[in-house]
Amino acid sequence: MFAAAAMPEWLERARGLARAGRWQEAKYVLLAAGGGVDECPWALYLLAEACSRLSDRATAFDAARRALSAFHLAGDDAGILKATNLIGIVHFHGGDPASAQAWFRDALGLAHAAGASEMAARIANNLGSVHTLQGDAARALEHYHAALAAYDTAGDVAGQAQVCHNLGIAHRDLERWAEADALFAAAATHAQSLGDHSAFGFAILERAGLALRRGEPGVAEQVARQAAVRFDACGSEYGHAEVFRLRGMIAARRGELAEAHALLDRAAARSAIHGVALVDAEVRLERGIVLCRLGERDAGQDDFRVAAETFESLGAAHLARRARALLAAPPSPDAPSADSRPADSPSADSPSAGSPSAEAASAGSAPPESTSAVVPVAAVPVVAGRAGAAPSPEVPASVQVAGDGTSRMRAA
Repeated sequence: MFAAAAMPEWLERARGLARAGRWQEAKYVLLAAGGGVDECPWALYLLAEACSRLSDRATAFDAARRALSAFHLAGDDAGILKATNLIGIVHFHGGDPASAQAWFRDALGLAHAAGASEMAARIANNLGSVHTLQGDAARALEHYHAALAAYDTAGDVAGQAQVCHNLGIAHRDLERWAEADALFAAAATHAQSLGDHSAFGFAILERAGLALRRGEPGVAEQVARQAAVRFDACGSEYGHAEVFRLRGMIAARRGELAEAHALLDRAAARSAIHGVALVDAEVRLERGIVLCRLGERDAGQDDFRVAAETFESLGAAHLARRARALLAAPPSPDAPSADSRPADSPSADSPSAGSPSAEAASAGSAPPESTSAVVPVAAVPVVAGRAGAAPSPEVPASVQVAGDGTSRMRAA
């Protein structure tokens, strides 16, 4: 991007911080450079990426558009490609998957024309994330496997971690529980090898959600707290919102409704601060169930209504249908704690449920065996993992509905 002698000291420092996943510090260094950033297209790009990862989407969008214009003026094809993809990511994070898809398609065309196979893999992953959000698992898997093949050929561990995470979400949405757990475990292992606290935290949070599905709230709680430690290490407030959401679901499963309400309120506050529309809708769906079980039906239905409208605006029709169904037939105060779990999800006494310990779940160890074919993780983004990150920006997730754990996709 720059000749070593031509790179300003502040930009070299910011790039080093970004490589270490210290995005907040990188942002501060770039902003302190003032007008110097405007003179360097790649500095604008790095500022946009840092702000995207930190959920400062207004600044990210402005910096990315200015970077794209500067790359066009400079005739920098590599910069044009990366900025086009990044603008798609910012749209995806901002809850506009239709615009994100258009930018990703443009970026994929540029990547193919330039023979940029690794960038094409990233963009394929991102298109898969859009399809996952829209509930189109078949097309999502098509894009993810294309990305996976390219990352595997290149030996790109970060790319493998990202696609593994997103494949896990796709398989979870298809109710292939063991395959999903295997993929999240592989994502955690890859993230651990890279020292990527955010990606590791989201991967184990997904495994905690699967533990909750199996009827193991104690394991889920323990792993969720371990994920929170990772989010502390990388300063991911978005990650903490997901932890609070999952812990609220765990409390609800235990029948601790007042505690569940308090935790989901904290999750809602965090998601509101960072403006993640999808997460806010997911939290409202869970909180609406709790409110109805507390006898506050009107408040619960308000949450269902807002969630349904948000899902509809995001093109997540399958989630909107779930919210509308709850709005039409809200849970009663005497509903059992497992009401929000799909009837066909594994339970603790199911022969296929498996029961990894909290230590195993957080360490990325092998999950229980499955009777169906498991995606070959050894051959196995970015948008964030719901319980959607250095080195990838945090993004809203493909979402399962009430009671299923976490689901953050990651776009690269």
